[in-house]
Amino acid sequence: MARSRENVLVIGAGMAGLAAASRLLEAGVEVSILEARARPGGRLATLDAEGLSIEAGAEFVHGTPEPLWELLARAGIATVDVGSGQVDVGTRASEPSPASEPSLAEMAEILEAFADADGSVADFLALPSTQARWSPEARARAATYVESFHAAPVALASARGTARAEQGASASSESATFRVQPGYGALVRALAAPLGDRLLLDTVVTAVRWERGRVEVDARTYPGARMRTFEARAAVITLPIGVLQLPAGAEGAIRFTPPLPEATQHAIASLGMGPVVRVVLAFAAPFSTGPGEPTFLHTPGEAFSVFWALPGKAPRASGSPTMLVAWAGGSNAAALSGRGARAIADEAQGVLARALGQDEAALAARCTGAWVFDWLLDPYARGAYAFITAGAEDAADTLATPVEDTLYIAGEATCSEAIGTVHGALRSGHRAATQVLVLRTLDQGPDGPYAPEGRYPREGA
Repeated sequence: MARSRENVLVIGAGMAGLAAASRLLEAGVEVSILEARARPGGRLATLDAEGLSIEAGAEFVHGTPEPLWELLARAGIATVDVGSGQVDVGTRASEPSPASEPSLAEMAEILEAFADADGSVADFLALPSTQARWSPEARARAATYVESFHAAPVALASARGTARAEQGASASSESATFRVQPGYGALVRALAAPLGDRLLLDTVVTAVRWERGRVEVDARTYPGARMRTFEARAAVITLPIGVLQLPAGAEGAIRFTPPLPEATQHAIASLGMGPVVRVVLAFAAPFSTGPGEPTFLHTPGEAFSVFWALPGKAPRASGSPTMLVAWAGGSNAAALSGRGARAIADEAQGVLARALGQDEAALAARCTGAWVFDWLLDPYARGAYAFITAGAEDAADTLATPVEDTLYIAGEATCSEAIGTVHGALRSGHRAATQVLVLRTLDQGPDGPYAPEGRYPREGA
């Protein structure tokens, strides 16, 4: 079997992998990036639906995280302010009403209080002191928020870890939310373009053999044909935590020989991978979603806990949406996952109809299209994004520590200050690349591992 040698291999071409490979390439390091899918981007995927760009994965920019905004500016990619209109409805047909300011304020207090709490979010919300201080409505809203926004079941999510993730999600003192105007796919293309043929798609990594200063990677094509063995001085592993948790033999699983260190394995096993199901619904004509045409329509107690409007293809005098996103995270998403696209889309339409007090059959008849994204079923993601479980507050930092100066793990799950975010993935890729470059500076030399021929014997030698 033929072999290919690089200084560094990057496994996974999501945001973290693209960021790491780009920075290494800029520094003059020979790098190849191996991606199982037929496209780069990982959990960033922009699709064209009826002339409108829709996101299958990440959609928003929360706050003003510096590295992400710098990258967008350098690529000349515009963003738009999403707005912050919030409306609540009951669990049965009712008139939408503006979200309660007192309960929103109380929820914010609860989220801040998580920072000093031990155990899970559910544990904290069940404390007598918590119940005495905050209203049942605020506690329920906080639980729904954690399940939806952080995709974390409250029985598993660390209260302190959630507080830390909450701070990282905004990444600044500003609470504004933005959307990448052409879709995150534009940013993916900007990062991938300079990589050229160093980016190998349809390349499914199956095994990593490693020792200090040397890595061998086996891969196959997506149809299953074995590829050449890749060799390098080091590897940056940017796979989602859900993939790293897979048992041997599962689609997408990677066998490490020797096994990763016990501390690394424990950190991988300790983190949670949040399930998300999102549905994009298109309608033949605009319709009202409530007073003032809110940006977000909350539906507590339903399988889909929030809806939001997508910008239309052309300005509309009414301002009403023709496309909506239905979002389920955490326990709700886990319950929906695997039910099939038709059943999930029907559920989303039913929730929306009940929220707006409309006839379900009539609303379904107006729906011209539905796109369903069930991230738990994606073999190369196994969920949407990571969350910190109770007792695993240090797991992300453990994963960010290089393994024998040879394996470098990156991805949003390894960025403790911004876990579960696009900018967290970006930062982790830059961090891993910097770690590699520091090592390169320390052991570079005429016969060192980063010399043009490397320390390994030539083919046939």
